[in-house]
Amino acid sequence: MQRNQNKQPKQMPPLPPELRKARLISMFSLARKAGKLVAGADMVKEAVLTGRVGVVFTCRDLAPRSRKEMRFVCSPGQGTPEGAQGAQVIEIDVAMDELAVQIGRRSGILAVTDQGLEKNLTALALAAVTPETAAETDMRSGRESC
Repeated sequence: MQRNQNKQPKQMPPLPPELRKARLISMFSLARKAGKLVAGADMVKEAVLTGRVGVVFTCRDLAPRSRKEMRFVCSPGQGTPEGAQGAQVIEIDVAMDELAVQIGRRSGILAVTDQGLEKNLTALALAAVTPETAAETDMRSGRESC
């Protein structure tokens, strides 16, 4: 099953950070209850390599080495087998412990196999990214913004 990577997520109106965080956690909980949540590095890696997911979400307190490995696995032509499309990696402003309370498992790498939930989660997660917050994130991680 090939996933259509060309569709742009719908734009979400700006939300206060606490409300956006609560909605993200709630949507991940809904995905878990529906059986559509993939959690953990190995399970997400397998889902990316088989093409079941198009977006991978990483928590803000994930170890840099794990984040780097997931970016490698998700990049087309690098970690994925030939012909695989890879996946987009989005960092969410939620700690692993905050998610663990709702999804029942402490994990910093998550993906959703349902395209509708994935699209809504992506739009909600990207609504937080503005030029100011992107520059702040780059400063915290030691990267230079362009």
